[in-house]
Amino acid sequence: VQIPTSLDGTHVYMTASVGFCLAARAPDSTGTALFNAAYLAAEEALRNGPGAIRAFQPDMTRKRVDREAFRAELENALDTGQIVPWFQPQTSTDTGAITGFEALARWQHPERGLVAPGEFLPLIEEAGLTERLGEVILYHALGPLVRWDKAGFSFPAIGVNFSGVE
Repeated sequence: VQIPTSLDGTHVYMTASVGFCLAARAPDSTGTALFNAAYLAAEEALRNGPGAIRAFQPDMTRKRVDREAFRAELENALDTGQIVPWFQPQTSTDTGAITGFEALARWQHPERGLVAPGEFLPLIEEAGLTERLGEVILYHALGPLVRWDKAGFSFPAIGVNFSGVE
């Protein structure tokens, strides 16, 4: 639902995401269980918003536990160096010379191998870890840049992507 309104001559569009639980679908017959189920549905609506409506489904509890476990795994991956930069060369179209590199985040998972960025980057964002990812990639991109410079290689730029929030 999107509601246009005006505030001091500026148009403001407000949205509402709604989560609810029917008493018959609640995991238990207590008010607390009904509230918690509706809260889970509201979280799901917010993730799928703006303006989404979600009814509680029993699998929402499992999905939440899975997301929390995956967030912990992502935090561990960032802390233990599993997520590292891969350097994609940038070349001059005129000369073919390497003019720099772009540091792209890659996850070397100890059991799953290389995890595709399309699989883990949205989860990083959902988990609120984009700033931490930017810090990790920047830190790990500067080390090789210093070593390359000391070895006599000159690259004018290394690009590191940051989110709009950063």
